[in-house]
Amino acid sequence: MSVTHLSEAAPSPPVLQPAFVRTVDRRLVHRRAVHEVFLTGGIREDERNSIAYAQLPIAHPYYLDTAPGPARYDALLLTECARQACTYVAHTQYDVPADWVLLAAVTEIELTDPGALRVGREPAELTMRMHSTPTRRAGSLRVMDTDIRLEINGTHAGFVHGSGRYLTADEYRLLRAGDGEGPRSTSMALTRAGNSVPVPARLVGRRDAGNVVLADGRQVDGGATARLDVPGDHPSIFDHALDHYPAMVLLDGAVRMTALSYALSTGSSDPDIAISRLAAEFDRFAELDAPVELTARLDRVVGNRLDAVVAVSQQGQLLCEVAVSALVTETPAGEHR
Repeated sequence: MSVTHLSEAAPSPPVLQPAFVRTVDRRLVHRRAVHEVFLTGGIREDERNSIAYAQLPIAHPYYLDTAPGPARYDALLLTECARQACTYVAHTQYDVPADWVLLAAVTEIELTDPGALRVGREPAELTMRMHSTPTRRAGSLRVMDTDIRLEINGTHAGFVHGSGRYLTADEYRLLRAGDGEGPRSTSMALTRAGNSVPVPARLVGRRDAGNVVLADGRQVDGGATARLDVPGDHPSIFDHALDHYPAMVLLDGAVRMTALSYALSTGSSDPDIAISRLAAEFDRFAELDAPVELTARLDRVVGNRLDAVVAVSQQGQLLCEVAVSALVTETPAGEHR
């Protein structure tokens, strides 16, 4: 991170929480762009317990691109913060080498206090109280299960549970070798399908069409279906080149499918969908060279609570199922944030 030095004498700085002064080394959270790093530090309490800190921005072109309704910190941003925290702890507390690869296996987040999620006039301080259960092989961390308590500006906001596997670079290359026909293509060559019809941003809670990850959406019995459509140059989804779709974009797709299903089934043109829970187990890689289909089934709509299950599949094989719970608010015509 660059630092600007002033020639004149600076006033005495205010007393700051050291945990929120600067971001951590981007390499320790597997980010290429510094501005995609939210984690600001962490401390180890004992072998299994640690505390990680992140600063939540008041604006972000991807994670805070929401419409309609009030600006809020959502499940995707907080899941990304938790991912960064787990990655940081793996490297700094459990000595995972920098070139090892993390494979997400299980992700679950539950948000319990909508009031704590409101975006204010200043960046918010996220404290993540982590309890990790490491599994080692030959002295090296191979699996880590982590439970996280989320606190925003001191208020309990929810929980995260995650599980991930750690592979050496050589193990990952062997795993991804597949049929041995050569290296897999990467996201650098990935473009949106030219003959696809993007899902309208307003139907899936976005303002910027560039952040919409679905195309060719249509209503089906009990819900909706669409195809994943993401360009490889998206600066947040593909912060660095990958040979598969990351778990985070599959979660984003599930969030958008839930909103789309509700919009198509109710005729709502501007639903405000606030995610309260996401839960997924990732069984297979989502490859870049074949269509990824998402199908949402609305399980229940009671009052303003919505439950859905989103199946993510590719070439007839189920990649994962994402359970989604949300609170729905209808925005009156003509009223926008």
